[in-house]
Amino acid sequence: DSDKIQSRNYLHVTTSICLQKPFYMKQNNVFFKSAGKSRIGFGQMFKTALILLAVLVGHCAQAQTSQGRFLTFDFSAITSASIPTTVAAYSANAAINTTGLSMSRGVGLSNGTAVNGFWVYENVNETSEANAIDDDDYLEIPINLNAGYEARLDSLIWFWKFSNNNVNLTFFIRSSQDNYATTLATATISSGAAAGNTKRSKLTLSTPLLMTSNTTLRFYTFNSGNNNRDVRLGDSSLSTSIAPDFQLWGRTSNTIKVLQAFDFTGRAGNETTLPTYTCDVAFIDTAGVRITRGPGTAAQTTAAGSFGASSLNNTTQANAITDYFQFAMNPKFGMEYSLDRLQIRYFSTASSGPNAFALRSSADNYATNIAAGTLVRGTQTTQLIRLTSQLVTDSPITFRMYVWGATASGS
Repeated sequence: DSDKIQSRNYLHVTTSICLQKPFYMKQNNVFFKSAGKSRIGFGQMFKTALILLAVLVGHCAQAQTSQGRFLTFDFSAITSASIPTTVAAYSANAAINTTGLSMSRGVGLSNGTAVNGFWVYENVNETSEANAIDDDDYLEIPINLNAGYEARLDSLIWFWKFSNNNVNLTFFIRSSQDNYATTLATATISSGAAAGNTKRSKLTLSTPLLMTSNTTLRFYTFNSGNNNRDVRLGDSSLSTSIAPDFQLWGRTSNTIKVLQAFDFTGRAGNETTLPTYTCDVAFIDTAGVRITRGPGTAAQTTAAGSFGASSLNNTTQANAITDYFQFAMNPKFGMEYSLDRLQIRYFSTASSGPNAFALRSSADNYATNIAAGTLVRGTQTTQLIRLTSQLVTDSPITFRMYVWGATASGS
């Protein structure tokens, strides 16, 4: 009331909500102006561009993000007289290109006699993931992205009915990103004693699947306990506007942003330190931020146009604790970022240069890898590196990229 306001006895609360999202930069971005641009020297005459791509929280005006179901399938139009081998997408958001996009069965599954459903029938009784993979017992779902978009799969939801009592099915999902080698999530469903009842199931990925290019999903099934493993995906009694029969949930985004970049065009390559080339000045403070070498390295004297290093003669990560490149990211006051990935361009000497790297940070005093992988020798390579998990911070943080695996010293 007016008395309390005049005496300033009030609590003023201001809130803001901002979605977290990953940002992705394509190779032809302005910071890659030519094949000779954007290079750092790594290893025994490495040359590379090291570009940080990250998530920003707090700048909602640029966040073009959609959270929810981004692709669905519905089977209400299917009749017993015409059982399809594929079903076209029912709905999708702007990230998904639905042209020619359809769900299909692997050869281990066959049609049943379904009405208003996409029947899944297994001809043999599989009892393990290995059996299901060997016999191609899966539904295949392509995720085709429109240009400039990426998607993150968090979960799947589907509605189903069994044709038999006391039947169990285990479902698991894999993706083409690693040639279907890793199970991303698993769920088991059971008809119980009353077959024919409609049920809803959800499969949640323990680690969301980030898709920056077209990816195909395979939804495998096994382990019924008998040979009559008939299940109908779908339910004619549910409104498709409320509950499409098969749904993919997650986050999609089309915002492209570079937070911070280093470029060494015109540099001698043997400088002790070099400053940041560019950054998003609204969020990143680059005052005093430079790239340096670890004490186990030496400046590369024949690495013009890069930031070079030599004397990288350790063959294991454990021994390479001083063989690194170091750089920092300092968010401006009130800003928070979640580092999602970085991109590098490098050259490692043929046959003798380092062939492995790991990224660590000051967040845990460089105790654990937040990304790791292999390096290609003998050719200039651009490589996108995803972190094992997003690193969220509102404080300055320093990163070290360790390299090892060289077969000779000082080249």
